[in-house]
Amino acid sequence: MAKQSREMATQGSIRSECLMGIGHIERSTLQRILFTLTDERLRRKVRDINAYLQATHNDWNQTLIILLFRIMGGTQNREAMERLANTISYTILARESTSKLNLDALLLGSAGLLELYHEDEYIARLRSEFTHLATKYSIRPMAASEWQFNNIYPNNNPTLRLVQIAAMLNNNMITLASITACRSRRDVYRLFGGNISEYWINKISVESGYTNLSRRIGHFKCDILGINLVAPIMCAYRNYTSSEFFDSNVWQLLMDIPSEENIYTKLWHSYTTVATTALDSQALIQLSREYCNMGFCHRCPLAPHTLK
Repeated sequence: MAKQSREMATQGSIRSECLMGIGHIERSTLQRILFTLTDERLRRKVRDINAYLQATHNDWNQTLIILLFRIMGGTQNREAMERLANTISYTILARESTSKLNLDALLLGSAGLLELYHEDEYIARLRSEFTHLATKYSIRPMAASEWQFNNIYPNNNPTLRLVQIAAMLNNNMITLASITACRSRRDVYRLFGGNISEYWINKISVESGYTNLSRRIGHFKCDILGINLVAPIMCAYRNYTSSEFFDSNVWQLLMDIPSEENIYTKLWHSYTTVATTALDSQALIQLSREYCNMGFCHRCPLAPHTLK
C-alpha cells in the first residue's frame, strides 16, 4: 500500500512526506488549514459565478440554470448542457413549469434529442408540442450530434438527465431564494427532487440498452449540486449584497455533506483518513490542484507542518 501510494503521489505531484505527515498534525491546526483551503476554493468558484453573472447582466436565475445544467451534464456533456441552458432561458422554463409535458418537450426538443426515439403516442405529443413552443419562443434546436452517449455512466444519459431536470422544475422552479435557504444535505435533496415517470425509465432502457436507471437524481448527484452549486451561490450572493464572503450557513451545509470520494481524496486517504465532510474534501482538492500539482510547496499552508 505504501509503495502504491508513493507511486500515486509522484503521478499526482503530491509529496509522500505530506501524505504521511498530514495525519500527525494536531487536529485543531489541521482543521484551520482545511478551513483556509476550502475558503480559497469557494472564492475561486465565486469568481466563476461572477463571470456568468456578468455575461447574463446580473441575472441570478439564468446563472442558476446554467450552473444546474452544467453539473447535471457531467464531464462529457457539460458544454452541451450550457449551450442548451442558453438556448432556453430561465424565463421560458418558468412560464412552462406548470406542465410536465411542456417541460419534456421544451428540454428534449431544444436539445435535438426527440428525433432519436421511435415514435409512440407520447413522443408524437412531445414533437407536436415542441413545434408550437419553438415557434412561440423562436427556439433553434441543437443537433443530437452535440451530445455524448458513448462511454458514460448509464445515469448520465443526456435524455435521462433532461427529464430529471423537467421533474425538478415542474411546479417547483428553483430560485435564488430556495438556494440560499438550504442549510442541510436534506434541504438540497428536497430542492432537487422530483421523480420521472416509469415511461421514461422503460423508454430509455429499451432504446439505449441501459438498466437500473434512477427515477430521480441520487444522493451522490445531490451532494455534487450542494457542493458545486448551492454553497458557491450562497457565498456569491452574500458577497454581492454585503461585500462579505464568510457565511456560517455555507460551512454548516458543507459539514453536513459527506466527504467526496475522488482521485484526490483517495490519494490523501491512502495513509490516513483526513476528510470526513465535504468541507474537508474540498480542501484536499484545493490543496492537490493549486499547490501540489503546481509545485507551490513554498506557498502551501500544509508544508510547514510536513516538510521539515
